[in-house]
Amino acid sequence: MKPDVLVLYPLREKAMAQIEERYTLHRWDLAEDRRAFLDDVGARCTAVVTNGHTLIDVALLDQLPNLKVICASSAGYDMIDVDALQDRGIRLTNTSDALFDDVADLVAGDVGLEVGFDRRD
Repeated sequence: MKPDVLVLYPLREKAMAQIEERYTLHRWDLAEDRRAFLDDVGARCTAVVTNGHTLIDVALLDQLPNLKVICASSAGYDMIDVDALQDRGIRLTNTSDALFDDVADLVAGDVGLEVGFDRRD
């Protein structure tokens, strides 16, 4: 039997297909009644897939009593209650600084475009 994973926010299609091969995915992001959905599957889920912009607070964690890890597909995790995770022994993974260079390049390009437009005015 495959481990149960709660999907709060989906990954890219290819990544979703890859994890679906190894895990049973429960799509909270597609559920009409999210509370009822969690009442049904929350206790089975040992992992969460999300981004750093989806709220994960004590109320949500209370519905996931067997949660062991949260995997965030972004560098930021401002919406995740890290203190509550530490209190419960839940691990958090994220993309860390893997995207810093790309973001810096994008910002530098945008600033360059803005400066170029300002010079034309």
